[in-house]
Amino acid sequence: MNVFGNGGRSKLGLRNRKKAQREQRIMQAGRELFIKKGFGDTTMEEIAEHADVGVGTLYNYFKNKNALLVAIFDEVHLEAVEKIEAVVKDPPADPVEGVLAVLMMYDTWYGFGKPLLRELFAVIFQQMGGMGSEFMQMDLEVMGQLGVLLNEYQRRGVLAADLNVQEAVMLIYGCFFTQITMFVAMDGMTMDMLQIMSRRQFELMFRGLLPRESQ
Repeated sequence: MNVFGNGGRSKLGLRNRKKAQREQRIMQAGRELFIKKGFGDTTMEEIAEHADVGVGTLYNYFKNKNALLVAIFDEVHLEAVEKIEAVVKDPPADPVEGVLAVLMMYDTWYGFGKPLLRELFAVIFQQMGGMGSEFMQMDLEVMGQLGVLLNEYQRRGVLAADLNVQEAVMLIYGCFFTQITMFVAMDGMTMDMLQIMSRRQFELMFRGLLPRESQ
């Protein structure tokens, strides 16, 4: 019997927990400062001070400010994906409500505030080969879940059997991205307004443009 084994694993577990706690502290500090001061005006030195860690320690966890920003939003993304998966497993009967439920799971993102989201959009488009690709991967994961959702509605006979699900997903996501862009750009647009506008767009998309007697 190895009497030293458990003690070694215990110490390793403690170190891992402390490391995880320190990483969370850094991410929380970055999140608070990005919201308060803006992404561009926040320095790594300020984040380290706010998180009560050395600057060198901060760089051991995140190579730069961009990496920290991606990690913060990726954490929120993972939380949203869990909620999205629950919706997809047991979707509403109405596909409009199902699609809306999936896409509105990102309400936590919008809580970061429009000034930070505007900075984020600008950085993403400026760095499509870098940080932009990281956020694109998040988009693709959500689009994948939308595809699963539409396939389920198709299986139920709610959507046309010959529907090209991949093209439908692109259409839906493109429509929603337009609404999100407007939400971020317009100070007076609220979350409730975003949801109402998105629902109207999806209803138009799913019900069609033709008069009922022509369908």
